[in-house]
Amino acid sequence: MPDYALTVNEPVEVEEIVRLARSVGRPWVDPERVPRMLASADCYLARRDDGRLVGLATLVSDGAFMAYAQHVWVSPDCHGLGIGRAMMERMIRDCENKGYLGLGLFADPEAVDFYGRFGFEPVKNKGYQALIRDLARPTGGQDHE
Repeated sequence: MPDYALTVNEPVEVEEIVRLARSVGRPWVDPERVPRMLASADCYLARRDDGRLVGLATLVSDGAFMAYAQHVWVSPDCHGLGIGRAMMERMIRDCENKGYLGLGLFADPEAVDFYGRFGFEPVKNKGYQALIRDLARPTGGQDHE
């Protein structure tokens, strides 16, 4: 039996999320923005028996066709306990139950094999190309055709 509990959309303190984000190398998580994240995403939380937040995954969707796992974070001292697996399995099941046609995510290179275990594949040769615009970095005023 796991020594953590997984919940969805339960109340969580901003400071808990910031602490977890920083522990997984996400220093850019701004406490002032966290409430907006919580309001616009389904939030999967994993807590240890002592109440400490040790896992977070957020899921956003268009409500009909596609969903995206935005963050999947597990405290480094809890790696290997099945927390990431449990959050991913629950997100996938929830997306299937809602009838979404796909679930996407961006993965750190070292996490690609982890996500592959759940059926995620690179988008190359799928008939489209994944693109992202980094809004935190200016484009230098270049014109784009």
